[in-house]
Amino acid sequence: MDELLNSADQPPLAGQLDEHLDDVALHTECRRLVAEHAALRRLGTLVARGGEPSEVGHAVAEEMRRCLDAFTAGIWRFEPTGEVTLVAAAATAAALAKWPVGTRISIEANTLATVVYRTGLPARIDSYENIVGSIAARVRAVGVRAAVGVPIIVDGSVRGLAAVGSAEPGPMPADTETRISRFAEFIATALVAAHRDEQKRQLLGEASQRPFLIDSLLDGRGIDRWSLSEAASGVSPK
Repeated sequence: MDELLNSADQPPLAGQLDEHLDDVALHTECRRLVAEHAALRRLGTLVARGGEPSEVGHAVAEEMRRCLDAFTAGIWRFEPTGEVTLVAAAATAAALAKWPVGTRISIEANTLATVVYRTGLPARIDSYENIVGSIAARVRAVGVRAAVGVPIIVDGSVRGLAAVGSAEPGPMPADTETRISRFAEFIATALVAAHRDEQKRQLLGEASQRPFLIDSLLDGRGIDRWSLSEAASGVSPK
């Protein structure tokens, strides 16, 4: 009888399992946040020491891919011609060979880029299996089965796209948009700082290197080291 009473005092097995699962989920989320914070600090360090914009863009793509355990990660620039250009990417060598950096494509109606550009909001494609069009076919050829993208917004305008892709069947995790957005915000911050520096140079009568700073950062062109250091001030190591 005492054993039965003692047993009754113990939490139900289901409750113990729920608590254990909650602890595991919390631990996993903490590890993710720590990893992302470390990634942003590494990017801040790279920027602060004067890394070239192309190097920074590549590093952002690599960190996105690593932190989200994605198959592919890329940064795209929207062109005034209605096209989109891949300016930085992280993937396997085979995938990059099928869709290399520098590739420019027209935006089709059923693409991730189109939705992000028109709405200014994150978007996702949970399966490319039944999507028609040349771009979807090319995505499938790369090996991507689902993707999530978020806008890179500068001065209220959608200037680019940060995206990750999965080679696994089924949708990417529900928090993918939020996690990519942190990297997109990093890029946007650098662009804003660079734009302020460009304005300062113009006010001082110095020659402008390029009117569209999105091209400077995302297309590998030089930006003043002071501007990039300022952009990283919020995430660089203390």
